[in-house]
Parts: sequence; C-alpha cells; structure tokens
Amino acid sequence: MRRFRFPLDGLLKVRRVEEQQAERQLKQAQERLREREDTLTQLIDQQQVAMGQLRQLLADHVSPEEILLAVRRLDLLERQRMVAEAEVVQAQQEVDEKLNAYRECRRRRELLEDLREKAWKEWLVEFLREDQANADERALRDFAVANTERVGAK
Repeated sequence: MRRFRFPLDGLLKVRRVEEQQAERQLKQAQERLREREDTLTQLIDQQQVAMGQLRQLLADHVSPEEILLAVRRLDLLERQRMVAEAEVVQAQQEVDEKLNAYRECRRRRELLEDLREKAWKEWLVEFLREDQANADERALRDFAVANTERVGAK
C-alpha cells in the first residue's frame, strides 16, 4: 500500500517553526508594552501625588526653597512621563510590527497546509480508484475461475 507523502513537508515544518518564533516575539513585545504602560501609570500617579504635595505646601505657606524643590520634582516627573509616553508609543509600534509578522507567518503556514490538504485529497481519490480497480480485477478473476470450474464440472 502506498503512503501519502507531501513533497513540501519540510517547508511546512519550517513555516510552523517560523510561526512559533513570530508568536513568541509578539508575546515578548506585548510584555514590554505592558511594562512600559505600567511605568507610565506609576509616573502619572507619582505626578498626581507630587502635585497634591505642592498644593499643600502652597496652602501651608512654607519657605520658597521647599516650594522650589517640589516644583523641580514635578518638572522631573513631567520629563520622565514624556519619555515614558514615547516608550509606550514605540513599544506599541513594535507590537504592531510583530503582530503583522506573526499574521504573515500564519498565512504562509496555512497556505501550505491548504496545499497539503488538497494533495492528500487527490492522493486519497487516486488510492481509492486504484483500490477499486484492484478489487474489480479480483472479482472478475474469481468469477472467471468459478465459471471455469462450473463449466469443467458439467
């Protein structure tokens, strides 16, 4: 009995590995994005706390040096927030690129799997046709042998 063999099985295996690698890279990029977003959220929270502290200092009529320190702290947090926002945008772009790469790898793998499925169906049809032809030939031979034996017995 012949076995089905897809001539592009090696390439299909490569496509599967490529897809797995692309998926892994996408997950890593998504994790980096989450980390950047968490950092940005923390900076925003720190900025809100620092703003509240500055308001309190202004209400308490503290020395100008303390107010100046609080303002500098707010400026530093603002610069850090702007850097963090840029990193989030960059990380989102990376996720988008990795997602597109993953989709392309998946599309190429699925295309090969569709070709494999089509080739398998064609092989199966041919196999069944040959099997039926062999069965018909055996039936005709058995019928001829049976008729020969019946004619010889008379």
